Amino acid sequence: MAKQRFATVDFLRGLAIWLMLFIHVLMRWVDREDIANNMSDYSLFVIIFMLAALFLGGWPGFFLLQNAIGNMISMHKNFQRTQKVRQIIFKQIIGGSILLFFAVLCEALIGYKGAIGNWASGNPMWDQIFWRGFHTETIHTVGWCVIYNALIHWILSIKEGFRKVKRNIIIYFVLAIIVVAITPLVYFLAELAVPGYPYATYEFVHIVFGKYRVMEIPIQYGFLGYTPFWKLVYLWFLAPLAGQVEPIFPYLAVSFIGSAIGLFLVKNQQESSEIPTKIPSTRPLTWGMVIGFIMFLIGAMGTIGFAIFDINGAFEAIMSYTYDIRYMYASGVWLFWFLLVVGAQIGATCLIIRLVEFRAKAKPFGRKTLHFRRFGFVPFSLYCFEYVDVTMVLLLSLIPTFPEAIVQNTWGVYHIWPLIILVFVQYELILQIWQRVHFVGSLEWMIAKIAEFVIPLKRKQKDITLPWWRSSKIDVKSALLGPEWINIVTESQMKIHHEKLVDSKLAARLSWVGLLVSPIAPVTLAISRTSRKTEGKNRYNQRAMIISIISILFATVVFFGSMFIYGVSF
Repeated sequence: MAKQRFATVDFLRGLAIWLMLFIHVLMRWVDREDIANNMSDYSLFVIIFMLAALFLGGWPGFFLLQNAIGNMISMHKNFQRTQKVRQIIFKQIIGGSILLFFAVLCEALIGYKGAIGNWASGNPMWDQIFWRGFHTETIHTVGWCVIYNALIHWILSIKEGFRKVKRNIIIYFVLAIIVVAITPLVYFLAELAVPGYPYATYEFVHIVFGKYRVMEIPIQYGFLGYTPFWKLVYLWFLAPLAGQVEPIFPYLAVSFIGSAIGLFLVKNQQESSEIPTKIPSTRPLTWGMVIGFIMFLIGAMGTIGFAIFDINGAFEAIMSYTYDIRYMYASGVWLFWFLLVVGAQIGATCLIIRLVEFRAKAKPFGRKTLHFRRFGFVPFSLYCFEYVDVTMVLLLSLIPTFPEAIVQNTWGVYHIWPLIILVFVQYELILQIWQRVHFVGSLEWMIAKIAEFVIPLKRKQKDITLPWWRSSKIDVKSALLGPEWINIVTESQMKIHHEKLVDSKLAARLSWVGLLVSPIAPVTLAISRTSRKTEGKNRYNQRAMIISIISILFATVVFFGSMFIYGVSF
């Protein structure tokens, strides 16, 4: 039986992982330090490319946002279907805990920054097994946020409070603001509890196979076999609150926003199915786009100001540490950067939902985005085992022009493109082959199989008709290749929308944003052209088409004109 899915949520989750892999290839192999120290020697093309990479490199919360949306949709639907609130909350908490266990395993041992990952990259560091698990990456934050969201929603669901969707949406947005507001206080208390936290270091002597080694690691990390047990527990709970690189303060706010968006989607889906004649309002999505755009502008102005005047070393933080909110906090630019990236993420999410589920485009959109949705099907495995890109590096080493860059790890912007292309060809082949065996052996598969044993509700829901090695949680056919795509606005309701020129007005409004954010201009141009067929030629789509074309031409002239003036060398 096909599973019901939101095409945009699946696509955006996959896109988040795709972007992460792209950025990590750059971070692992490009000589960023040389570019940062010698920017005047590089063409405008390289500078624009690297600035875009820096911006996308600060998007670790994007996957968290999409995961929170999907998790809330699933949890709320289970509430409505079974009303077994405590069992569902228990399942969420245990599921989040299992995810945390695998996150520690990934960071310390099997991941690309763990012992095995470093060995595969030619940099054996087996001692990471003893301390790297305290590092807080996106996957740790996802696990903690699953637990915290479950506890919050449990409180909100007292006396069937989960049915008060509008109230709960407001509460989640308020909680998001509170989390961001108290983040400096949490960081201050963490440093008060452990002076210098999380970057100060401590030294000790570690004995390995009878050999003595002097170790120096950040105080955020406990060291198994050396740090007292009570302190290990203490540091374990402190790391997700204020440790590097992605603590739940302020990223729990992103998760709360995702939960609110998820509730909005299920609320509108339910109302659309119960009252087919009611046309869902798009106003909340419009407000989401507006708020996201305002956050983006405020964040951009603040970030650029800090960078230009290099306040508290903000320029270096922006150039090298956009993925680490704790490092950004030290310069004071963290809040503006957070508003910049999260505003863009909120605006992009609301925009794509508005263009797909609220325009009856889910089925064609889902079909066209299969490539990205594959990445979102086993995201944790792709993150953990991304050191497979080493095989493509070794392949390129056979080409005479590449060995020097490979050996010295000084890949330029020119050299990196063949590597990026080969890496993503490799990922596509791996995913297509892997899906044929339903991703057996993936970390997602392992987590699902463990959950079937330890979570009572999962045991009851287990599909006994499947072979022992299969998991109903990872059903390629019903969830990836042939799901039942959900449309909030149906095709019949779209006829009423077209009578009101909804698409034409949407294109007209967005076209003005395209003047400032050029990637939006092609989207508004496409909508305006389509609306001429469905809604007829009118002043709105005419205006949208003219402004979109002007935006595209302006961006093209500025880009290529600047390259002509400053050169296009790599």
